[in-house]
Amino acid sequence: MVTDSKNIFKFFIIISISALLILTIYAFIINKSFNCWKDSGVFGDSFGALNTFFSGLAFMGILMTILIQRQDIKNTSIQNSIERITGIIYNQINRLDKAIENFYIKSQKKYVGNSAFIYIDSKLENISTYLTTPDEVDYTDDILKRKVRKNMEFLLCWQNEILNFSVSAYNSVSIIIKIYKESKLPLEISIELKDILKSNFGFIHQRVIREINLTINLYLKLATFEESMFFENTDGLTKSKIFLDPIIKFLKE
Repeated sequence: MVTDSKNIFKFFIIISISALLILTIYAFIINKSFNCWKDSGVFGDSFGALNTFFSGLAFMGILMTILIQRQDIKNTSIQNSIERITGIIYNQINRLDKAIENFYIKSQKKYVGNSAFIYIDSKLENISTYLTTPDEVDYTDDILKRKVRKNMEFLLCWQNEILNFSVSAYNSVSIIIKIYKESKLPLEISIELKDILKSNFGFIHQRVIREINLTINLYLKLATFEESMFFENTDGLTKSKIFLDPIIKFLKE
């Protein structure tokens, strides 16, 4: 941004120096063309031929000033836009923090915020590490079935709480996703803001929502052809998947 103004100014300096050099050469040639002072009286008048040139040069200076001012106004506008966008993103990150802080589950005692995620993480079967090739799932694998069933039994106890969190998290992250796709932020700012989002959406939080989402996805596949895998009233978890899918996709990008 500042570089553009400097480039314009540098270009004007080069043009001015070039014009001065032309004037010096022109004067030297005219002076050498006459043998006496009488004839060289024309010399003074000969500079009149350059009046138009220097008038044009002065006009160019005015244009350069206008261009620099326009560029400064544009840069200010861009900077204001970046500040406004980053402000919106920080607000959404704060909303995400609130969603994490307000998330809770009740077991033998009440777990709130980070402690709720840590508790869930300690109880869930880690299916993502068990699947060495997630794109080639063996749905006849009995160990996989047991892991999915155990996770579903555990998660169904708090499917409403999980759904509430998923909706709140999605409302924040979806706005951030939209801004990333449409605002055309400078690359370094985009990377910095995404890193901040990932750090707020900590490692355990990401792992928990990834395991929850993977469990639901596998359950929906297994339940279609495995009657023993079927659970009644899984609406809260299946709805949670709708909101968790885009969050997980964005965090992987």
